[in-house]
Amino acid sequence: MAKINSRKKGQRGELSAIRFWGDEGWQGGKRGFQARGGIEQPDIIIPVLSDFLHMEIKHCEKLHPYKWMEQATRDSKALKVPMVMMKSNNRPWMSLFWTVDVAGMLRAETMEVSDGT
Repeated sequence: MAKINSRKKGQRGELSAIRFWGDEGWQGGKRGFQARGGIEQPDIIIPVLSDFLHMEIKHCEKLHPYKWMEQATRDSKALKVPMVMMKSNNRPWMSLFWTVDVAGMLRAETMEVSDGT
């Protein structure tokens, strides 16, 4: 059995996530500075979305959601909402958020709707 190169697999996952967002209408995504040796940067940067989301990308079969969310939270430094996009082989993308962050986003969205903005 061939050894899996985790760096290449991570790169494939990041590029796949960028394509996902592009297909959804958010064009111009790129891999984060971390891919070029930076630290505590999001794995991908998507225009507009990355203004408020810190995105970590995981493409693997073994799931460690708390470990991943803790990493995203630590790396976001409380400046952005931590988010983990995860994908297993032959399955669609799934996103993880802390529920308190989802409540805050929903609160902001419902206030905009009630204000008529």
